[in-house]
Amino acid sequence: MDIKKILAEYYSLEKVGIKKLDGYENENFLVSDSKGKYILKTYLYREELYEIVQAERDVLLELKGEERYSLPKPVQTNQGEFEFAYTEDNVEHIVRMLTYIEGEPFGVTAATAELYESFGTFLANMDLRLMDIKNKTIENRKSEWNIVNFDKNKKLLKYIEDDNDREILNQIFDDFENIVKPAFSSLRFSIIHNDANDFNVLTKDGEITGLIDFGDLAYAPLIDELAVAIAYAGFGKKNPRKWAEIILKSYDKIIPLKQNELDVLFYMITCRLATTILNAAYSRVVNPENKYASSSEKDAWDALNLWINSYSEKKTISFE
Repeated sequence: MDIKKILAEYYSLEKVGIKKLDGYENENFLVSDSKGKYILKTYLYREELYEIVQAERDVLLELKGEERYSLPKPVQTNQGEFEFAYTEDNVEHIVRMLTYIEGEPFGVTAATAELYESFGTFLANMDLRLMDIKNKTIENRKSEWNIVNFDKNKKLLKYIEDDNDREILNQIFDDFENIVKPAFSSLRFSIIHNDANDFNVLTKDGEITGLIDFGDLAYAPLIDELAVAIAYAGFGKKNPRKWAEIILKSYDKIIPLKQNELDVLFYMITCRLATTILNAAYSRVVNPENKYASSSEKDAWDALNLWINSYSEKKTISFE
């Protein structure tokens, strides 16, 4: 795509620096000029995806008044649009732009108790805002990255080569069917960010300062926000339980957690790690050139094995 032409025609940005960034299923470009930095995002056009992009925009606009933390803000075109369809060489794309958020990724920030307390506090404050937002498109979305639809990932088991690995993942699917799904009817549901991972969460001076990539927004059990965050926060840690308990304790001070939520948290963590593993294995086979899409596979396996080994008996996560 002619990114320079798009920037000039739709945003009146001409003297700019453009750098292509990693992307999972879309293309991202860091755009910088004398006034600031932006992220231009492009996707192959699908009507369903266009509605999801619009829904994400609506949520970000609802969160716009948040002053304690930095979140992406949708940028309007010269015509006042936040996203638009663009055709080039007979291929239709969705295009939009967001403000760029400065910060050091959580995954490369030195782990301290203070940082993890800040993480729990941040998640709770964000979820307080998200709990008040209603959006039919997100509520009706059927993404395999939403814990509610975890069993959609079972078709990807064929991409797992090792028999023992497949057995571990099959057990997680069994736990989901027998333990997690029956609990849904008693859990609090909300729109959640659903991807507070080690590189979407940003820090400065040892505290959480912002969050990017709202592309996996989901209507899901509230506790799954913590399951996702804890799953990735345990990457590279020898004792992920220790760090999880710090996050939970600080979150609980703002949004008190219920026992039935804690009872399924372990299983939700393993479901998220399994989702990461399965989608990474799939991407490695069908799209080997996209190293970004499979970059978390080893970390996810390491974390999953640590969680399974540390909770061999009672699997309720507690904290004091």
